[in-house]
Amino acid sequence: MIARIRAAIRLSEEKKDNPLLEFGSLTIDMINHIVRKNGELLKLTTTEFSLLSLLAKNHGRVLTHQFILKEVWGYGYLEQTQYLRVLSPSSEKKIEDNPSNPVLLITESGIGYRFGN
Repeated sequence: MIARIRAAIRLSEEKKDNPLLEFGSLTIDMINHIVRKNGELLKLTTTEFSLLSLLAKNHGRVLTHQFILKEVWGYGYLEQTQYLRVLSPSSEKKIEDNPSNPVLLITESGIGYRFGN
């Protein structure tokens, strides 16, 4: 419980520091939970937005499957890697210009995911 409270506090502080993240044609409004690609509003689920914002805030860093699962779903889901296998392709289709050659959501085989180069 305390860990979740700390994570919520950290997340709210990070949102204040970087309310708008921009990566080429992709803009993520952290405060309003809005994602735009080429100016067009993308319809993301709450979980897709949570995953995208976590990866974007850690741009360039490889995040392990377990870290992502803990941050997005919570401690009870650390072994549920199939969640990421379903969610990641869905998110890729929405934010990548060419989902078959992703440049934003990079899969690091056997480890996790990285956002951007």
